[in-house]
Amino acid sequence: MNTHIPSNQNPGNGRQNPPMSSSSYSPSTPSSSGTSSGLSNEAPEQVGSHLRAAGEHVANAARTAVGGLSEARSAVSDAVQTGISDAKPELKEAQREVRAAGDAAVESAERQWAKARDQSGALLHSAEAFIRERPLAAAGIAVAGGFLLSRLLRR
Repeated sequence: MNTHIPSNQNPGNGRQNPPMSSSSYSPSTPSSSGTSSGLSNEAPEQVGSHLRAAGEHVANAARTAVGGLSEARSAVSDAVQTGISDAKPELKEAQREVRAAGDAAVESAERQWAKARDQSGALLHSAEAFIRERPLAAAGIAVAGGFLLSRLLRR
């Protein structure tokens, strides 16, 4: 089925479009005033000159950015060094405090050891005195303890 739709009729709704005159449509052509960039009348040498200048501006901007990064790196490095220098006294004080805490812990452990040694000596002296005063009771306690210990170890 071959249907022909006239050029002034819209195939979607069947209505006719207004007829186009040859004067109502003209393809756009560059005007003699040039395009919006203003480069149409310039010679290729001028275009190249503008592009070289633009390239130089980009290169200068890149150098400036790299210089800024270098300055920023230097500033960060200086700040870190200053921070380290400022922290040294605090770290030395912390070291002194840790040493003092270690010394205090050693002293406390020595005191506890001496106290335990004294108490064990007192208990030993007490046991010796008990054995001298009541030898039969001590022997009975020793036999009973041995019996219980042997029963526990057999299991």
